[in-house]
Amino acid sequence: MIPMNEQVLKALDLVPGQTTDERIRDLAGRIAAGRRAELDDLRRLRGSAGLSAVNQHEGHDLPGMVVPADLVVLRSLRDAAFDRAVRETLREHVEQGARLADAEQTNGGDPETRRLAERMRQTRATERGWLRRTTATP
Repeated sequence: MIPMNEQVLKALDLVPGQTTDERIRDLAGRIAAGRRAELDDLRRLRGSAGLSAVNQHEGHDLPGMVVPADLVVLRSLRDAAFDRAVRETLREHVEQGARLADAEQTNGGDPETRRLAERMRQTRATERGWLRRTTATP
């Protein structure tokens, strides 16, 4: 989840300069704040488990992962085209994050990690609602 969250923040950082839609700006701000908080927890857990900080997924185009090519496309878009693209990027990210959190809940052995996964699962459910509201006509 650490690389997924780090990469989506790069896409979210583009929002203020690429859209005029306040709903998209609000959505991006909320998701970015959540991902930054999750990263603090995930990094702390990684450290306490003695895991390497090396990104094992570097260069991989995985579901829900924002890759450099995605950022190139997002940077080239503005307004409604950007809004559609960033919403789809976020939808994929949120859905994959929910799947990973569910898998940890089912298969994880560490109670603290499972508690974080449950919080992440709940967050992703809330974010799905936010995403649906940004596609509705204002």
